[in-house]
Amino acid sequence: MKKSLYIFWTIIACIIICAPEASAQRGQKTLGLRTGYNTRNDSPLAGISFSYQFSDHVRIAPNADYVFRHNNTDAFSLNCNMHFPWKLGALPMNIYPLIGANYTQWSMHHADIAVSDDTSSRINRFGLNLGGGVEWYATSTFKIAAEGKFGWLKDFNTGVINIGIAYVF
Repeated sequence: MKKSLYIFWTIIACIIICAPEASAQRGQKTLGLRTGYNTRNDSPLAGISFSYQFSDHVRIAPNADYVFRHNNTDAFSLNCNMHFPWKLGALPMNIYPLIGANYTQWSMHHADIAVSDDTSSRINRFGLNLGGGVEWYATSTFKIAAEGKFGWLKDFNTGVINIGIAYVF
């Protein structure tokens, strides 16, 4: 696993160094939907995303995700990430590393068979996100993206893989 992560980040670093420019423009905004997979409870997730491009290579990208219940655990996650997009040659594609902050509320559901009641305990955590992604501009107002990130949260580390579509304005 360590070797594959090392190879992945080496490839990302080489692409970033060789990439000449970003295809997103300063002031560009996006609003979109996302779906994916959360490794903490082996569950699907769904969410919304927004981004604002400050410069050719820096944008802020907050998002909110709901992690569906599996193994009696679900979550609501708020993220505020910074993306650093770089254009892939002449293609209408960007790659980007990301770093950001995370707040997640995990809910653990405990079924009490004798009372037929579902009780929950909640754990709130702040953490750090680190990852990367790729995006393809299908048209000037529509993009498709895939992203992977790891969230460091005390006792609740998690990996998230997602895909999304977004309206560009």
